[in-house]
Amino acid sequence: MREKIKTILLFLLSGLLIFFVAEIWMQVPSVSSKTPVSQENFERNTLKMELLGPKEVVLKFSNSEQTLLYEIQPYWSLVQKGLKTAYSNLSSDSISKLTPEDYQRILEDEKMIRLKFPGVLDHGDWAQLLGFNLEILPEKLPGKFLGIDLSLDKDYFVLTTDQGHLKVKKSLDTWKTLGDRVSTVYDSRRYRNYTTFREKYGMESDVYVARINSQPPQDIPLQNNLEAMTPQVQNNLARRYLRQAIDYIREISEENAVTYVYDQKVLRLNKNGWLTYKDGQKIKEEKEASLVDSLETALDFITSHTGMTGSLYISEIEKIETRSNPGYVFYFNMLVNHKRVYRLGQEPYFIRVEVHQGRVSQMDFLYQKPVETDIVRNIEIATQVLSPEEIIDQNREAIDPSSKSIDETLGRISWMDASYVEVKSQGQRVLKPVWTVRLKDRIFSMDMTTGQLILEG
Repeated sequence: MREKIKTILLFLLSGLLIFFVAEIWMQVPSVSSKTPVSQENFERNTLKMELLGPKEVVLKFSNSEQTLLYEIQPYWSLVQKGLKTAYSNLSSDSISKLTPEDYQRILEDEKMIRLKFPGVLDHGDWAQLLGFNLEILPEKLPGKFLGIDLSLDKDYFVLTTDQGHLKVKKSLDTWKTLGDRVSTVYDSRRYRNYTTFREKYGMESDVYVARINSQPPQDIPLQNNLEAMTPQVQNNLARRYLRQAIDYIREISEENAVTYVYDQKVLRLNKNGWLTYKDGQKIKEEKEASLVDSLETALDFITSHTGMTGSLYISEIEKIETRSNPGYVFYFNMLVNHKRVYRLGQEPYFIRVEVHQGRVSQMDFLYQKPVETDIVRNIEIATQVLSPEEIIDQNREAIDPSSKSIDETLGRISWMDASYVEVKSQGQRVLKPVWTVRLKDRIFSMDMTTGQLILEG
């Protein structure tokens, strides 16, 4: 009988554990004392690699056939592994600069994998964070890191920053596996064909869009997980952030928020969706941490506390110049279906992390996620939408009053993208699919389905 009771209790406890884990939608590494440190570090490093990875991958089969991937990680993990080895075996004579004309010819002629990055980090900082050898490339590749073009026909890859292109004559040791994967996709013929705004409109833009104007135009509801979170799950978050047993944590309940306090650390869970963590401990050391060390601290904190990596990108870095407490603020924004999300009339970021002298002093995190709908999971579900030129023409008087033709306005646009704007609809926050353009240093977002101008700033 005693063994039977023990079995029943274990069953009930496991059920409760599953219930609690299901309510916390973020997949974060366990902080249990029973978890080996090496395993936890491995999980964090994997998540960090995702966060530093490309936010768009294109398989280019020929000059007229290419597709945008929505499962990036299987390709990025192989490319990252191959690059780490390649960086360790480079010689100066294998590296040469490309003119813009030479680079465009390569794009026209070669079968390749194209990886596009947010363009916020310098190449050297990015490579250092991923543990790449930095003896050769940093001196020859200045500027914000934009992308990698890996040839599948010849043994070289191209690194691109906002200051130019560098051709590296070196094949990756994962080259064959990558090539086989690309061939499998091409032979299946089950992919959507994409083009760029450069090819379609002659613009200086490599933004990829489907050749047929089909997108998933359905509004995507956003789920605010703090609004209906149970006290048990709130306590779990408090333990994770404050690193202390709940019995030693002070809880302050308010009408629209609950605050947890331990020593100089505070966690506030607001029902409007914002989670705020603050660490008010004074640091005696006055030595300023480097950008790389500070970003390493921020990435480690995000991966160990939120687990959100693949759907985030670093959107801005701000240096705090205060002499007594210098540091950095890192801003992260969200991607849905590999499209950027803009927030209407609210804080323009998804996560804000402030780092001083190797320690996270504050993090503001919008604790919400897109509701899993068929549209989100299956990119093949798409309908005809208005083309960018139709929508721009419809709004030409508002966004470009002096324009006399659609061609004139298109010529003035410096950037265009398919994206989402977060708006409030029928009492709920949703992501609305839009075409977003930059014209004369201003941004305009217009509804893909109706053409309505939604956001300007």
